[in-house]
Amino acid sequence: MLIYYFLIFVLPLEYHRIWGHAYGNITVIKYVGAASILYAAVHFFQRERVPSFFAARSARWFFVFMAMAIIEFVRVGNFWFLSQSRLFNCISFMLFFFVTITVVDSHSRLRGVLLAAVGSVAFASLYAIRDWQKYRGIYEGYRPSGPTGDPNYFALTAMFTIALGTYLAIQRAGKLQTYFCLGSVFVTTVAVTLGGSRGAFLGMAAMFLMVVLRSNRRMLYLSVAGTVFLFPSLFLANSPLRRFFAPSERDMINVEERTLAWKAGLRMVRDNPLTGVGVGAFKPLMKYYQLPGEKEILHIAHNTYLEIAAEMGLPGLLVFLMMYGSTFRMLERIRKRAGPGSLMRTAATAFQTAFVGAGVGAFFISAQFQKFPWFFLFLAMSMPPLAARARRHRRKKPAGDESEVAVQPAQVGVDPPLGATAALHFRGQNT
Repeated sequence: MLIYYFLIFVLPLEYHRIWGHAYGNITVIKYVGAASILYAAVHFFQRERVPSFFAARSARWFFVFMAMAIIEFVRVGNFWFLSQSRLFNCISFMLFFFVTITVVDSHSRLRGVLLAAVGSVAFASLYAIRDWQKYRGIYEGYRPSGPTGDPNYFALTAMFTIALGTYLAIQRAGKLQTYFCLGSVFVTTVAVTLGGSRGAFLGMAAMFLMVVLRSNRRMLYLSVAGTVFLFPSLFLANSPLRRFFAPSERDMINVEERTLAWKAGLRMVRDNPLTGVGVGAFKPLMKYYQLPGEKEILHIAHNTYLEIAAEMGLPGLLVFLMMYGSTFRMLERIRKRAGPGSLMRTAATAFQTAFVGAGVGAFFISAQFQKFPWFFLFLAMSMPPLAARARRHRRKKPAGDESEVAVQPAQVGVDPPLGATAALHFRGQNT
């Protein structure tokens, strides 16, 4: 299991000089992924039961979407540099799905993976903060990148762990988990704020709105949101608010180019509504869908939904939306049926909040092949069997009987304290 935790740890550092370095046209992160596949294959045959790969309806929609993407790539694809192609992305995601569903097979492992995700993005955030500290003098409004890559895409990743870390911090599963999550959320929020992503700002606003609407402590959360996001934005030169209301010349150029990309994408959808122009073909074909007199650029769509519709047609977009819609409904069922304060309820609520924020942010970036959204989608797909196991245990457990939970937290499927979880991992039960 440690190799899977390590994969999560390096996942946000795609452009790191070590983990992002390529050997034989394959990065170190992909080698770590290959090692995780081998571990999952061994664990698959050691399990008492075959994993429920399709327990979630969204898992079926996922494979339909991947099949459509592969077919579209093969139809018009370039097979050179397969390790960097969309075909390789699709195959990698399907293997990532297999690994996640196979190894995340207990509540203790789910908790460990969630905490590892929160910590990994917080650690990556330190690189972004250091990058801003070193290079902010290059030009006014400098936005950090470095090992974490484009600040817009890193902000999308961060939205997932900010939501997750916040809910885990208030779960009352132990002081260690609370302090760890609060510290991680703080560091990650600082990095996102320095990145100045306008799309992320709107996504974070949508997440906080969802939290406020679901909570009885609305004024408290509104105060926290104002302190954490709005107050720093008044002083930072690259803050989202300043980029909205007083955009620089660079910001204006970005807006113009994205507008041209959106117009070209709409023309692609109009001319190819059923099949699209082919996966990965948006950027090279964009110039053929621009009008005379428009600034000629080669650009991705910077809109996830539009790029999917342009490359895979409207049926592809429909399947993509059905996949996320069915995931959201599944999480809502888990949230309502889970016990108060349980890991299942906490994770389901956090995932729903993160998907809302990411859904808004995806209007401004092309994120259909970003790793972290798929990672959280796969984690959500692993939850139905765990939730069912927890419900069965609650029905069998006598009222007021806590002894079995204390003695066997991993076996009975309830939420163990953080210290018990850590002890189980390092005793080798989950390695």
